[in-house]
Amino acid sequence: MTHDNPAINIDKLRALLFSSDTQNVELAFVIGKNYPEFQKILERLAVFWEAVDWDGDQEITPREIMYMKRWQMLNLRSFRLESLPEEVQLFQNLAKLDLTNNTLSQLPAKLANISQLQYINLSKNAFKQVPEVLHQFAHIQEINLSYNQITEIPDFFGSLQQLQRAYFAYNHLQELRFTNCQLDALEVLDLSNNQLNEFPEFIGQLDQLWELDLSFNQIKSIPLDLPNLKKLNILRLKGNPLPTSQKQLIKKAFAQTRTKVVL
Repeated sequence: MTHDNPAINIDKLRALLFSSDTQNVELAFVIGKNYPEFQKILERLAVFWEAVDWDGDQEITPREIMYMKRWQMLNLRSFRLESLPEEVQLFQNLAKLDLTNNTLSQLPAKLANISQLQYINLSKNAFKQVPEVLHQFAHIQEINLSYNQITEIPDFFGSLQQLQRAYFAYNHLQELRFTNCQLDALEVLDLSNNQLNEFPEFIGQLDQLWELDLSFNQIKSIPLDLPNLKKLNILRLKGNPLPTSQKQLIKKAFAQTRTKVVL
C-alpha cells in the first residue's frame, strides 16, 4: 500500500493511533509506515516522548503510545517550543500540563479534547491574549499565565466555576472586570506587577478567597468593606500609590480580622 491509496487517509490513521485499543494502534503503525504524513505525526509525538526519554535514543512504538495515553502529568518546561503540537490531544487522562518557559503565543484548539485537565502552567511564554481554549476546561483548578504580555482578561474567564488559583503576575493588565463573575471557588488571585488603575470590583464577591496579591500596580484606593471576605488570609498591596490616609483606613478596617495586610 502506498500513501497515494485513497482507501486510507491521514485522519483515519490518526483515529487508529488515538484509539484506546492496542490492536488499532498497532495497525496504524503497520499502515502508517507507507505514509510520510503519519511519520510526521510520530515525529511531533516525539516531542512529548522526550519528556520521559531523556537520552532520546528510543523510538516511539505502539507500546510507548499506549503508555503515553495513561499519563496524568506532562512536563514540557523549557523545551523551546514555539508551538504546541495538536497531537497533545492524545493524552486523554492528562490532569497537569506544565509549559513554563517556552515561546508559545497560542494553544491548539485540539487541546480542548483533554477534558480532565485541572492544572496548566503557561508562565514565561509569549502570550498576548488569554488562550480561548481555556474556556473549554470545565474542571480546571489552576491557571498560571504570569510573565507574559497579556493586556486584558476575556469575559469567559469569569465563568470558570471550579478555578481555585489564578496567576497573572508580570503582564500588562490595566483593568479587570467580568460581566457575570462565577469564580465561586477561587482561593488565590495574583495580579501583581501589572498596570491596574482601579481595584477590580468583582473581587468583593470572592467568598472563598484566601490570598490576594495586587502589589506593584497603580491602585490608589481599595473598598473598605473588603474585610467582608472572611477567609482572606493575606492581602498584598505594596508598591501601589496609596495615599497615607488611605493606608491608615485600610489598617483600621482590617484591624480586627484574620487578614494580614502588606502595605
